Amino acid sequence: MKQLSPYTVEAWFPTSIYISDDICNHLLADLEKESKKVLKENKVSRDGYLNVDSTHLSTIFLYRKYPFNKLMDYILLHSEAFYNHLGITHAKLTPRNMWINISNQGDYNFPHTHTGVALSGAFYVKSDERNEIVFYNDAYINKNMISSSEINPLSYKTCSYSCKTGRLLLFPSTLLHGNPKQEFEGEKIVISFNLILDSEYLSKQNEKEFKNSHGET
Repeated sequence: MKQLSPYTVEAWFPTSIYISDDICNHLLADLEKESKKVLKENKVSRDGYLNVDSTHLSTIFLYRKYPFNKLMDYILLHSEAFYNHLGITHAKLTPRNMWINISNQGDYNFPHTHTGVALSGAFYVKSDERNEIVFYNDAYINKNMISSSEINPLSYKTCSYSCKTGRLLLFPSTLLHGNPKQEFEGEKIVISFNLILDSEYLSKQNEKEFKNSHGET
């Protein structure tokens, strides 16, 4: 009978998602009120992929106005904490755009990515905790991997998080994500955003600091 030689299975290149709850609770009422106002005053888009009422094409600089600017202050603090946790200390993020999605029963957000930015995220102003955001393992989607009959940490195809009111999520912009069809009645208000590298900050970093941050000599 043949026997296997000793072997190891190693995991590399983990996907990182940042979660923080009870963010800006003192701003929730104002954020809900102003989000609905923004939706009434700006062009709203909806299609077969983004099947929610969304201002993603009309409110690029929403983060400059109250109370969204106050929320962005918190988002940037958390993005710095996220990057520091990843060992990225030579970079700083700045907002690229911000928009509002409002949805209800029957609505969904088809799996997608946000290209050309560093980090993407969502803040849940109002939501039933039964709502979920789902992230997809593109190794299985793009490489035609065979599905595992017994799922384990090396073979996860998806992960999901509850769209909890007051929850902030940050994730790489290339990470495929979406929202399944909402099967129940209840308004969901989400503030989505993209962050980019602050080129002005990077330009102030000298070569020595950059090399030190990369462990170079």
